Amino acid sequence: MDRSFLLQKEVIEASRDFVCIRLATYEDKEEVDYLTQVFHGPSGALENTVFTMLAPDARKYLARSGRAPQWAFSDAADMAKSMRRFAAEYKPADTQKALPAMKDFRLSLDVAACDNMPLVAAVSDDHDERVKLNQKLAQVAWSRELLGRTAYARAAAAGDTAKTKLALQPGVYVIEPDAFGTGGKILAWMDSDADTAALTIGIAGALARFKPPVKEARTHITDGVRKGIYWKTATPVTDPHGPRREEPASGGQ
Repeated sequence: MDRSFLLQKEVIEASRDFVCIRLATYEDKEEVDYLTQVFHGPSGALENTVFTMLAPDARKYLARSGRAPQWAFSDAADMAKSMRRFAAEYKPADTQKALPAMKDFRLSLDVAACDNMPLVAAVSDDHDERVKLNQKLAQVAWSRELLGRTAYARAAAAGDTAKTKLALQPGVYVIEPDAFGTGGKILAWMDSDADTAALTIGIAGALARFKPPVKEARTHITDGVRKGIYWKTATPVTDPHGPRREEPASGGQ
């Protein structure tokens, strides 16, 4: 959202005591309705990005709402100092942390591409096994070795992965997304029965081979237009300041 704040070491360290939510604007109506209550522009509609800090009850605002951290803080040091002060007021609950993932495989792959991160995804056609895989990957995701280094997808059925240019069989994958998140390259595969230690080793090995591409927004968008790449959002885009493109007659990606 804002590299000058969110990638600073002091903010990253302070964030360890927070639940940080990576939004996927316009991909879920319920989320859009909620975010519009948190912050909206003069039009009354959601303007793409939203930033705020909430107390554990998700009702009390700890910081000013806006489109980015600089709406609430003067600089990254000010943000980190405020976060440490907020965190000291609350005692964290000792509960199992959930897998930090988007709502489905297709969106997870696209977001991983946007964030220039590899994607860890589990595939199984058995519902109970998918539940267990999500639990194992949650432990891996929050481990000290891998915390914040990869994106994750909720365990999916094989048919769900076919909605992208990837057709995956059962197992756990580390995927290097292509530039536009429509497909990717398999960096590692692990058996669904692998324990958390084996998964951690496999993912760490794939990370060592991951080479994030360098992207510049203007040329990236131009290249996407030239290649006919179009992302159709689940809900209408209401940001009056964002770029506009006509939807192709064949529909979106």
